[in-house]
Amino acid sequence: MAFFDYNRDGKKDWKDNAREYYLYNKFKEEEEEKQKHKKEESSDTGGSNVGCGSVLLCFLFLFFAIWFTMMVDSLLK
Repeated sequence: MAFFDYNRDGKKDWKDNAREYYLYNKFKEEEEEKQKHKKEESSDTGGSNVGCGSVLLCFLFLFFAIWFTMMVDSLLK
């Protein structure tokens, strides 16, 4: 990582290490960009989030609908 000293205020002093300061700032920007990108991906709800239970209920409803129509059809004949 970068080499730095502390000034009188207790903050990091980068006066002699311009290249390290540039790399450190670039690293921080990349980390912030990764966090922002990860946050955008996690908040994306545009896709279909159908779970296994929903699919199972759909097939179960379809099965009972077909069974019900067969029962009603046999009663009407």
